[in-house]
Amino acid sequence: MFPVRKIISGEGDIGERVAAVHNHIKRLPCCSGISRIAIAVYDKDTDLISTSAFSDDNDVTFSLYSARLGDITSLNEIMVSGEPRVIDDLLLSYASKSPHSTEICQIGVRSSITYPIHSDGNLIGFLFFNSTIPSYFSNDVVREISPFAALLGLMIANEIAPLKAVKAAVEIIRDVASLRDDETGSHLLRMSSYVRLIATKLAKKYKYPDEWVDMLSRCAPLHDIGKITVPDHILHKPGKLEPAERLTMQHHVQAGIEIGEKLLHAFAFNDERIKTMMREVISEHHETLDGAGYPNNLTDETISVEARIVAIADIFDALTTERIYKAAWPLEKAIDYMRSLSGVKLDQECVDIFFSDIDEILEIRRRFPDVAASSAGPDKITAGGG
Repeated sequence: MFPVRKIISGEGDIGERVAAVHNHIKRLPCCSGISRIAIAVYDKDTDLISTSAFSDDNDVTFSLYSARLGDITSLNEIMVSGEPRVIDDLLLSYASKSPHSTEICQIGVRSSITYPIHSDGNLIGFLFFNSTIPSYFSNDVVREISPFAALLGLMIANEIAPLKAVKAAVEIIRDVASLRDDETGSHLLRMSSYVRLIATKLAKKYKYPDEWVDMLSRCAPLHDIGKITVPDHILHKPGKLEPAERLTMQHHVQAGIEIGEKLLHAFAFNDERIKTMMREVISEHHETLDGAGYPNNLTDETISVEARIVAIADIFDALTTERIYKAAWPLEKAIDYMRSLSGVKLDQECVDIFFSDIDEILEIRRRFPDVAASSAGPDKITAGGG
């Protein structure tokens, strides 16, 4: 019997569940030529479409890819129509040879059907069924795979919805409490984009799955949710914090862990991998390799790679963004400063990876500019991230 409940319940990682569906479909009489199934998720805030999971018969895979949806005409058309679309021959249809279409054709895909994935009326991604055979997706094939397309769409909606709800809940709390500190919308969008930039390059080097990159990018903006518990007179203090005030500020880490866990429980989110990742991001991104960070004075290898990445993104954005008490640091000054911390307080490999693509950093800053300075105090930017 096909394990429908396992597919939609969150048991196992997404890639394993996509592979289970793929293997089952290929055993159907008219579907043995489906060589690849892939899911790409969409982030409306950043307009990024990113590969999340796939199952592929070929050794050459199309993974760890992201692009702006606005730059992919074919997917934009599907988003607008809300209907699946069959392409009988990608080599003919993609004569323009955009970077996206070129990479698709290079892995041997000749025909495809693409389904938009929606949740509560909002686009959350796309589902791709591919074949190396031209004109493969006949009416009979489409009829056979349609129930599985609906199943995979439900699976990805179930994966994304609780984390989006947690993020939305935190944003509402911040707005109502007027405790946004340096966590402006633009800051969180830039930071998430910086995290994706580092994580993608690291994943390519160490063969981490697409799902890991997407999960980390979604968890990263929740890194300082505990700051909503910090009193205004400390959170917005323009001068140096007193020792007792600094302890209160640092307590936001434990408060953040507790808030995150309560929200995940409230939204019935049971994915242990994301629970662990969120906890590590919140609890460890103020730690430093030399043990001088907080709250637990962790050192070197005891700090998760996820927290190391988030710390770099957070510190860089704090340095290069205007605040009430300071002008934004010039890019070169911020890079030099962070390189001086590399291998001492910050992960050297992640720092090197981040600054290997300055053009992409500049593009992220251009796309998500700040509209106003925040009111964080000058001693709130530290080598531990704030």
